[in-house]
Amino acid sequence: MPSEPYSRAVARHLLLALPAFLAYWLLAGLLGSFLENRLAVAAVAAPLGIVCWVLWRLLARDRGVLLGGRFLLFLLAYCLLFAVLAGSDVLTWKRTLIGYEDRVPRNWLGRLLPPRLADWHYWLAPEAPAANDLVVITLPALSGRPVGEVRRDFAALIHQAAARGAKGIALDFYLEASSPTVDPFLCRQVEAAAAAGVAVFVGYRYDEPQGLVVPRWPAPTLTPCFPEARRGSLSGYAEVDGRIRMVPLFLGGNEGRPSLSLQIARALIHGEPPRPPGDLVQFLRPRGGVARFAGLPTADDLAILQQNFVVVGTAAPSDRADTPFGPLQGVEVLAWAAHALRTGVFIQPLPAVWTFPAIFALCYLLAATLARKGGWRRLAGLAALLSLAVVAVAALAMRFALVWVDVSYPLVAMWGLVGLLGVAGGALRLRSPVRGGPAAVPAAGGDAISASTAAFDVFLSHNGKDKPAVRELAAALRARGLRPWLDEEELVPGRPWQEALEAIIVRAATAAVLTGADGLGPWEELEMRACLSQFVKYQKAVIPVLLPGSPARPNLPLFLTEFTWVDLREGFTDRGLDRLEWAITGKKPAPR
Repeated sequence: MPSEPYSRAVARHLLLALPAFLAYWLLAGLLGSFLENRLAVAAVAAPLGIVCWVLWRLLARDRGVLLGGRFLLFLLAYCLLFAVLAGSDVLTWKRTLIGYEDRVPRNWLGRLLPPRLADWHYWLAPEAPAANDLVVITLPALSGRPVGEVRRDFAALIHQAAARGAKGIALDFYLEASSPTVDPFLCRQVEAAAAAGVAVFVGYRYDEPQGLVVPRWPAPTLTPCFPEARRGSLSGYAEVDGRIRMVPLFLGGNEGRPSLSLQIARALIHGEPPRPPGDLVQFLRPRGGVARFAGLPTADDLAILQQNFVVVGTAAPSDRADTPFGPLQGVEVLAWAAHALRTGVFIQPLPAVWTFPAIFALCYLLAATLARKGGWRRLAGLAALLSLAVVAVAALAMRFALVWVDVSYPLVAMWGLVGLLGVAGGALRLRSPVRGGPAAVPAAGGDAISASTAAFDVFLSHNGKDKPAVRELAAALRARGLRPWLDEEELVPGRPWQEALEAIIVRAATAAVLTGADGLGPWEELEMRACLSQFVKYQKAVIPVLLPGSPARPNLPLFLTEFTWVDLREGFTDRGLDRLEWAITGKKPAPR
């Protein structure tokens, strides 16, 4: 078979992979909601995982061809599996929609990495522009205080904010209990502020009966002054480690129920702010933070209300949230998210359509390198370099484009493939259709082999006195589509042949120890012992072969007698060559 140019082979493989690329782009692009449904993703990922396992077992058992058609099918299924898992963000499967007052339990996965190391992306992220017109007021815990007294404080604060021309005010509180005597007074202050151009918003929480997200609206006595247009949900996403890194724009994905942070951003820009992909705003630290004032402002402190948007919350420890920037009060998370929206400066994830091509390119490069040059150390070294490259690309994307590249899925996919190739190395034949033609490929210790050693099916170890019979045997094997390695045809003149022999013994799929009338030669005995060592280490086949002219009772070394030999003493007949082909490939050929 003529050698296929390397570039043409790669192009053919990419053409064969194109349907899988299109299928994933369809899922990730046109059916983005599919990746958000964890059960649907599990229903696809589980069969994909089973297909990968079955294909791999068949390849390893059947001594399949690396980068051949069957292996390429396995590689596509393998990469598609990781791309689907990455698109659904399965590592944060326990991401929970919470109110800031709820305590989020940590689980085992969140403890695998130290918090600072897990948030290394944030080390490189630039700060958002300064929030010069936002101020946070934190009040002491309100539990135990009469509802009417608390409502009077809110009314007074709203009145002062309207009097000093504040840009708006948002209450990070749940006003669910009624106060028939004070609520009408509070509503009058809210309406007066609205008449002065100062919008007042209030937060609300929710219940989840039977998995449904049901809002808990403010008290009926406050409904006239706080219609739905002046309400905002108070929720965040606690990820697998219990940290809050992003805030949803809508409660339960319902655009009719915007978050309080989105309501604040709309009021500040008097319009619709930029929306991040997936409607989850991954906020950044505003330059200098957000001004914070503790307690109700006195007469001397009312200047903080002037021309600022005031966000009021509680200083209670139960309302504190763990974030990549350290502990923040829930009201601060709310203000930071609102500022990210109004400026359009927030972290965006890498579009899901690029996940599959990236993972496939990395894994294909690993497989092609192993097929072309061979060597597990070389493979592990390349995987380490690619891992560093993936992290470097993610760092640059975060620093200069605020794009979050999740490196966990490509790294797990690459090292998982390295492990599979390493475990099945003894059973998987390293014979690739990607061949580089006549150019020499480096072997262990020198460039003494004329083509990739991974492309040969059997190493022919023989006594030099049997050279004519060995040449005839090599020709017969080639006629059957096999590639035997014969020293006089593959050793490059002027190169150290001992190192070449070491390389081919390590990398050849099988070894045949040929013995004729003169028995084993001195070098053949050393080769035989090296082949036996490789058999034990990598479970490679070592095949004793009796050439024409061998005595009726061959004198084989003790260890070699443990293997079933192939008897060719009657000549290179179809029956004898069939048994040798069976020993080399592991497949019993059909009768000729």
